[in-house]
Amino acid sequence: MRLFSPRPRASAANDTQLIPLINIIFLMLIFFMVAGRISAQKTAAPITLPEAALEQAAAEHAVRLEMTREGALLLDGAALENAALPDALARLHGADPQTRLQLALDRELQAADLTPVLGALRASGLAHVELLSTRKDAP
Repeated sequence: MRLFSPRPRASAANDTQLIPLINIIFLMLIFFMVAGRISAQKTAAPITLPEAALEQAAAEHAVRLEMTREGALLLDGAALENAALPDALARLHGADPQTRLQLALDRELQAADLTPVLGALRASGLAHVELLSTRKDAP
């Protein structure tokens, strides 16, 4: 005497219905891998960006502040004197408090060279500051 009735066998038609679904998921995976790549960051001055282990996309519409290894400052590609930096940052913040600032610093800079720039950023009140870096290659 059987307590349970035998399950009907899955037909080959059920398997063939899954193949288009698998193909679509595979194509979507490839699409998002390609679409999610970070575009190369271009700087106005010859700056060697530091490396980072984590990768995150930078904002597209942002003001860029660059500092070369010699200590020269560029704000959106225009040369800027160190003494004029606090006023320029205050004007950016005054024009739009939600301004995004990308900070591109050469990796050869010493911490002491960054102190005036970071102090001016703190005093300006800009809330959205991104530090640009390059992706660190896996060992």
